[in-house]
Amino acid sequence: MTPDRHVANRFQSIARSHEEHVAMAWSTGDAFASWTYRELADAAEAAASRLRAAGLGPGDLVGLVAHRQPRVVAAMLAIWELGAAFAPVHPGDPPARRAKAMELVGAVGTVEPDEAGAMLLRRAANGRRTSIAPDAPPEEQLAYAMFTSGSTGVPKAVAVPHRAIVRLVTDQDYLPFDASRAFLQAAPMSFDASVLELWGPLLHGGRCVLYPEHEVPTARGLRQILGAQQVDTAWLTASLFHSVVDDDVDALRGLRHLVVGGEAVSPDHVRRVHEALPEIRLVNGYGPTENTTFTTCYPVPRDFPPEATRVPIGWPLRGTEARVVDGDLQPVPAGTEGELLVLG
Repeated sequence: MTPDRHVANRFQSIARSHEEHVAMAWSTGDAFASWTYRELADAAEAAASRLRAAGLGPGDLVGLVAHRQPRVVAAMLAIWELGAAFAPVHPGDPPARRAKAMELVGAVGTVEPDEAGAMLLRRAANGRRTSIAPDAPPEEQLAYAMFTSGSTGVPKAVAVPHRAIVRLVTDQDYLPFDASRAFLQAAPMSFDASVLELWGPLLHGGRCVLYPEHEVPTARGLRQILGAQQVDTAWLTASLFHSVVDDDVDALRGLRHLVVGGEAVSPDHVRRVHEALPEIRLVNGYGPTENTTFTTCYPVPRDFPPEATRVPIGWPLRGTEARVVDGDLQPVPAGTEGELLVLG
């Protein structure tokens, strides 16, 4: 049993050793507010007490209305502390869609804020259902179930254990994860890129900076928040990356590490960033939701060949395998086309 591969356990250890470090920062309109690690841990404990009193316990799966707010992160930690798991729900989803998603995953209810902002459990009409095994080792317990954009037919949710989150952000070399990191959190929290943006910094004593919840990321918005909060690490979808580079590449100034992905990345835009902002280390990240955000990563070299017409997806992360196979799932010879099989 390795407790530090359970996200809540690992966070508690980090919080004790980084009590006064800023854990989260967010815009209040005219200024920025923040929580230290002690304050985030205290908020998680308070949320756990409320949810425990509402009947949430080991083996339960709940929906979580995933606003981009610090109290939602505290609720995640609280749910995990109680031995439960969550399925994130986009706040903008219509009620019928939300209800259908919760029915599909067998949620016992939904955790969402009340009028005062406290995270409360609203039980499902069909009553309590035990959805996950509560007696699994800590690292094997379900952390979250997230619907994948690749679903066909009836939507399917991917079950992700705690060890998969820890694997994403520890003992890896595609990004430096440490207490000095200031990481932007701009993806919807119902999208698996948020797993990297949240727990990359928060499991190492770094700082997580939330992009304003009701704003769509733009070059102008990024310029403002990156400068105001000295953000040095970010993840952007390829389409947003292309848009920012076209609109105002200088908006990315100050970043030291930038991961892009979600779709094919334009080599031309990569070269333009290297030319304008040589201090940025650019990484192309690839992976389906099933593999917890990233399967492979490719640190794009500054001497990226000018004749290249595509950016490679790179090599598997530590703890992950990738093989090219034929229709019978047998490895194909080097240089032969096939299907990508990912494991880990």
